[in-house]
Amino acid sequence: LQERNGWTQDQTARALGKSRIHVAEMARLTRLPAWLREEYASHTGGVSAGLLLEIGLARTEKVQALLWARAKEGALTVAEARRIRAAE
Repeated sequence: LQERNGWTQDQTARALGKSRIHVAEMARLTRLPAWLREEYASHTGGVSAGLLLEIGLARTEKVQALLWARAKEGALTVAEARRIRAAE
């Protein structure tokens, strides 16, 4: 929608009735590595979109894979993911 219309995130947010932050986060989800998006789509557990975004911010795919494995087990919080990313 944003690309098709040449809109800013603010314009897209207004059109959808969402916050600009929400639009920005959804855009970030589309830029996650394909393997991570596919795993998330097929995972039936309770990994939140917020945690998925934190995992996607890891600098290396190796760290992303480590964080994703812990998240799937229910052994990772957003705060823990941030600490691990900060130590990269």
